[in-house]
Amino acid sequence: MLGRGGDRARKALFDRLAALPESDPRRTAVRDRLVIGHLELAMHIAKCYSAKGADETELLRAAFTGLVRAVDGFDPAQGDFLAYAIPSMMDEVRRRPEAETDPVPVSAPSRRHWRTSTGACARHPKSEPSGPPAPDP
Repeated sequence: MLGRGGDRARKALFDRLAALPESDPRRTAVRDRLVIGHLELAMHIAKCYSAKGADETELLRAAFTGLVRAVDGFDPAQGDFLAYAIPSMMDEVRRRPEAETDPVPVSAPSRRHWRTSTGACARHPKSEPSGPPAPDP
């Protein structure tokens, strides 16, 4: 996540994001930092559903989409980001089978980091599902 002082760092980043105008190029860097700082949480949420037989890559993509939407839609004046982001990511993961495309624009640094993180996660021995494999339909 965002490391030591995560809540303070998160609040500072959201305050900075809110203070920057939409046209400011620094806004993308702040947004990317927020997204990258919460990828581990998105990966965890996707893993919770991967044991149910769904495609892990699709679940990761859905959780990532939910995270980006949460970062874009969060209002710091309304409360805690995690209380807003976790349900957003879970909703995206739950409804993923019906979704056809991802209409959320994602910057290249966020995509690169996501691909690197998910690739490393897929090779990590702890990422293997526990228990017997799901039966074929």
